[in-house]
Amino acid sequence: MKLKAKLERGYILARVIIEVVGKPREHVEAALKQAIKHIKTEKEGITLKEGDLYKAKEEKDGFFSTFSELELLFKDSNELIGFCFDYVPSSIEILEPKDLKFDTNQLANLINDLLAKLHQLGISLKKLNADNQILTKNATALLNNSITMALGGKEKTAAEISKFTGIPEQQLTPFLDIMVKNNAIKKEGDNYKR
Repeated sequence: MKLKAKLERGYILARVIIEVVGKPREHVEAALKQAIKHIKTEKEGITLKEGDLYKAKEEKDGFFSTFSELELLFKDSNELIGFCFDYVPSSIEILEPKDLKFDTNQLANLINDLLAKLHQLGISLKKLNADNQILTKNATALLNNSITMALGGKEKTAAEISKFTGIPEQQLTPFLDIMVKNNAIKKEGDNYKR
């Protein structure tokens, strides 16, 4: 069936941008290729018309990002909305038709799906935050113990403690300062002691 005929039957033509960020570079590029392959082969109500895949480039902190600009034909608005929930594109532009109509039940379902997704994300974020607090607390306790063991009753510089703990000096110094502030250790000149 030709594109014009599909559009007349309610299909939607859209241009979307899907981004992937992470590391290493190979993983980022492979993840995006896998997502595009999945769209091509697994999504019955979606047809990939054309697509451009861009090489990953390095961002801050050693992360890499890549994206793909795809032109997709969706069987209906439900497929378009489902695609957005599944792939969370960074951008979507509806090319055809120029006007879309929703009945009230369809709009209510869309809003409820959106609210459910937001609720799910909120719960996940709260869980991650709680897990992060526990990890931070435990990591801080381990680091404090490691610093105490590194000192072993002797005076040592931050560089010497760094060698013992395996933590770079510039990252270790703020923890040493906190321990000094909390009277867990003492600092005299450049040396720390218990």
